[in-house]
Amino acid sequence: MTVVVRPRSPEGWTVVVVTGRLDAMTSPDLEADLAELLVDEPVRLALEFSGVDYMASPGLRVLLHALKTTGRSGGQMCLVAPRVMVRKVLAQSGVERLLVIGEAIESLPS
Repeated sequence: MTVVVRPRSPEGWTVVVVTGRLDAMTSPDLEADLAELLVDEPVRLALEFSGVDYMASPGLRVLLHALKTTGRSGGQMCLVAPRVMVRKVLAQSGVERLLVIGEAIESLPS
């Protein structure tokens, strides 16, 4: 799994591009990267998931923790362009109802 953090967009979103598998082995790395981003201020966090080809329950836990942390600080979180397999996992777990899911970075709320 790789994680690339892009600078904030003009709309104030911090974009985190995640690729690869999000499972028990890789989820702790993503969780640590997100923890660094969510430490200081309310953050508008966009997780770009078009390159995530597999996600297991540890990945769901990371998403829920990031959602809770951003909400607690007054920020926002959006999941962008998840693949069909990831959408199925989100739907089956019920997590899909909790997330804002966008189709493209350009469609993020301003």
